[in-house]
Amino acid sequence: MAKKKKPEPEQTLRQYREDLMGSMERWADIKINGCNDPAWPDGANMNLAKNHIIWHRFKIMEICTAHELSYPPEYHLTVPPEAALK
Repeated sequence: MAKKKKPEPEQTLRQYREDLMGSMERWADIKINGCNDPAWPDGANMNLAKNHIIWHRFKIMEICTAHELSYPPEYHLTVPPEAALK
């Protein structure tokens, strides 16, 4: 059985960039429209999206540092603030 080919760092970086922007859009959408999760307040879901943003930024930093790549513009976007749990 053949081994799975490991993706190139640029491919992995592109995926993390897309995931980061998706999490940013999710945070903004919850802020504007709220969410339909009856078990948790909107602030909890916003903070979850914020944690995803932080994680994607960390993974981008890891890849860029390990492979001497320049940081993409998405990395420099401001991390959203902590949301209140109302």
